Amino acid sequence: MDWLQEQGRNVRGLPPTNILFLQEVTHSTIDTLRSYKTYTIVGTAGRGTAMVTRNEINLTNITRLPSERGIAAEYRGIWLANVYAPPGTAKRQERERFYNSELPYLLRASPSNMIVGGDFNCVLRQTALQL
Repeated sequence: MDWLQEQGRNVRGLPPTNILFLQEVTHSTIDTLRSYKTYTIVGTAGRGTAMVTRNEINLTNITRLPSERGIAAEYRGIWLANVYAPPGTAKRQERERFYNSELPYLLRASPSNMIVGGDFNCVLRQTALQL
């Protein structure tokens, strides 16, 4: 997190980081970053997601998936969604449930403008689909 704090200081003339999407978040102690707010969903499975924003950015309508695999919020009419999909080696049913039920639930309230980011763990080989 030192890198994030350095970015917040406008290093080498670069603009500060405004919004970050994080995956595989294992605990919610990232809320101690100076000049930043964190929005997390981390449970017992330890595969949570988070959005980190500069203090002056206020997110509204925050939605969290019970599976800890996604968080979404609105900022100035733009729906921001951060997801962490089950990996390719996970059971097929878990991936199907995520893409067919959980992701549509997370995106249901989105206005016409949307940014979706995260770790989609795409399946690149047919053999991974059969696990």
